[in-house]
Amino acid sequence: MNLQRVEQIEKDPILNVLQYAVGPSETSLKKAVLYYESNKGALYRYEEKACIGIEIIGANKARICHIAVAPQYRNKGIALQMIKEVVKMLQLTYIEAETDNEAVEF
Repeated sequence: MNLQRVEQIEKDPILNVLQYAVGPSETSLKKAVLYYESNKGALYRYEEKACIGIEIIGANKARICHIAVAPQYRNKGIALQMIKEVVKMLQLTYIEAETDNEAVEF
């Protein structure tokens, strides 16, 4: 799997997929974009099919802040593959997932 870091989120088509992770609120989407643009976290995309947002929280430790797969590509193991790729790429020994009440079910 080839994950690419998204540098200019607002100009990237993956923004449409990120919307599934943050919920229908435009405010939540803007908040997520600002979060990644401020370099507090990093957003990676798999083609235009899926994305995963992470925050480094310590040496070899990260938090999954957002993860989403476009509906037509779900149930194919893409989310799990993205998690495994991030763990390998960043040499993580610990990973946790953040959830909130506004998150879309996954």
